[in-house]
Amino acid sequence: SGATLLTHLFNAMRPFHHREPGLLGLLAGNNNNTIGSSPSSQEKGHKRKRTTNTNRPYYSLICDGLHSHSTSVQMATSLHPKGAILVTDAMAAMGLGDGQHMLGTESVVVKGMRATLAHQPETLAGSVSSMDRCVKSFFDFTQCTPGEAIAATTSRPAHLLKLDDRIGKVQKGHKADLVLLESTTLSVLNTWINGNMVFNGNSLVSS
Repeated sequence: SGATLLTHLFNAMRPFHHREPGLLGLLAGNNNNTIGSSPSSQEKGHKRKRTTNTNRPYYSLICDGLHSHSTSVQMATSLHPKGAILVTDAMAAMGLGDGQHMLGTESVVVKGMRATLAHQPETLAGSVSSMDRCVKSFFDFTQCTPGEAIAATTSRPAHLLKLDDRIGKVQKGHKADLVLLESTTLSVLNTWINGNMVFNGNSLVSS
């Protein structure tokens, strides 16, 4: 029961306060009724057992380097490393380059990786980041392993959506939608959809 996902963590979220930890406190997962020690137990030289809530929610992050600072991403993953899920929050202007684009009825200005409302240039309108860029940014921000970065876009969202019996894993009986990444840069080498190669922008270097 309770929340299973914090959407777009940090976006339009009340800031952390030491007396009101808010949503970040959910990621820590500590039960404040069982942490630390009571005065009586301290006098006896005994500390109460520290317990952790195992029902912590997943949280989605837009790792485009604009929506959340790299330190904020590190903070979240330090609190709950197995809960991170990457999303792009990308709009239709992704890949179309700099210029003025539309987001529904809103006019949006894209410059580099930054997309802002035309009438409020200080307000982010969304993202123009691709998923592979988000994976690489998460990998760089957190210094995690490639496997951990990939899990944040595959097995974890599949588990959250209760679809892990058909997607999110390279396993017999699962959908053959696959992406091959270079092992150190995590750049996309090949892509398959339903078992058919649809992108072959690079070739593997033979050892």
